[in-house]
Amino acid sequence: MLGQTQLIQLIAGIEGWNADSFKKGKASAIAADSYCCRKPSLVPTLGKQKMLFLAEMQQAQLWMVAGFILLGWVLARRTIRMRKRVNTDARAANKAIKAIREHKEPSVPLCDAPPEVQRWQIAMYEVQRELTAELDTRIAIVQSLMRQMDARIEMLGMVPPTAASPITTEPIPNELMKREPIAEPKAEKSSRRPHSAIWNHIRSMAKEGLTAKQISEKLNMPLGDVELMLG
Repeated sequence: MLGQTQLIQLIAGIEGWNADSFKKGKASAIAADSYCCRKPSLVPTLGKQKMLFLAEMQQAQLWMVAGFILLGWVLARRTIRMRKRVNTDARAANKAIKAIREHKEPSVPLCDAPPEVQRWQIAMYEVQRELTAELDTRIAIVQSLMRQMDARIEMLGMVPPTAASPITTEPIPNELMKREPIAEPKAEKSSRRPHSAIWNHIRSMAKEGLTAKQISEKLNMPLGDVELMLG
């Protein structure tokens, strides 16, 4: 295969032209084309070169197209994998959400716990029930005592003020001023003695096995007072 320079030198040797004149400007190309037209023996050689050049160009284009196809296939496969992964994650998330929505807590807490834990749970419920009952009983006792106190306060309010307290807004007579003060401690002691005796009697009856209700019925006393003394 002849290159462009060798072809120009060959044409220059045949016609006696200078090879440098073919390299300057467009005149050399025009002269070479006109000479090739006048010399048909050189046309097959130029045709082979063009065919080889075109074949190489086509091969390069084919390789380029194959590269683009391979790149597109890789990208498409990667996209498909990503979509599959996203779909898998979405399905797993939907299943988890559905399980959370459909989950219902058991009516009895710790129903799936071991037997020992369930026994402890039952014991705690029993203790809670006993404490609640005892608390309700004490609340009822306090309420009854409060009602009795209110009744006694009302009874004291119905007593005339002269008997309730010696203090009045009127001037105190001289006779009352000369009187000796009332010994309050003695009155307290005298009032405490029967109270302590009643308390001891109630205690002794309780030791015999009588209930607070039976004691209150026998002594004709309010049940709240008896329970308060026993408590």
